[in-house]
Amino acid sequence: MFIILFDLGYGLLSNSNYENAFPGLRKCYLIKEQFHYSCKKMKQRYNSRSKFQCLVEVQALKRLSGHPSVVQLRQVLYATETGSAWIITELIEINLDQLIKVGFSNQLSKDKITSYVWQLLKAVEYMHSNDIFHDNIKPENILVKGSVVKLTGFEFSRSSYSPLPYLDRPSCLWYRAPECLLTSGYYTCKVDEWSIGCIMFEMITSRRLFFGINEGDQITKIHNILGTPADDVLTKFKEYANYLIIFFYLVRRY
Repeated sequence: MFIILFDLGYGLLSNSNYENAFPGLRKCYLIKEQFHYSCKKMKQRYNSRSKFQCLVEVQALKRLSGHPSVVQLRQVLYATETGSAWIITELIEINLDQLIKVGFSNQLSKDKITSYVWQLLKAVEYMHSNDIFHDNIKPENILVKGSVVKLTGFEFSRSSYSPLPYLDRPSCLWYRAPECLLTSGYYTCKVDEWSIGCIMFEMITSRRLFFGINEGDQITKIHNILGTPADDVLTKFKEYANYLIIFFYLVRRY
């Protein structure tokens, strides 16, 4: 199936394999360049172009796309007549989660794992220096093209100046930092670094480091491996505690 996006010279190509691996995305063909891209149609409709362009996801991609380890933004499209909007980015058809599931990580050399982690850390360093943090780093949001990895999935990214607490918790449970679990949304950009540490372990072993079935179980698994945090850290947790802090103190007793 081939659909023209209004009159801007783009077309959408239906591809079930790509859509299954990347829900909400479709292949996009730029007619003038004769080149393929990834196209995300926004679920919401916007009553102005400026409202769409003010989205954190759009702003993050515009500011970060110059980095080699961040997915590159090609264009943002807006249809005035309907309020529909699209984000067009470079097309990379494989993510790290797919590779791990097929056992590819068993074949990863130490050098390649080191390179992947280094690239991710450089991307995070660049992101944080631009006062943005991802808050949803997981294997599905890491694109892989040969020896290169790129961060994507910025729909839940935040400004470092966003007011606390963060009431929504978009990050995947298995890559969520303890401060996300034990406080009522009081955490910082450091959560991105925790996620990368979990992913590094997964690349090395092909299994998740903390594979909890719910938030309480996730805290238990973290505690079983890392032990009890220092008293000053626990004091901070208690200051901004949520109901799970009680569960954590019960876990400590056993």
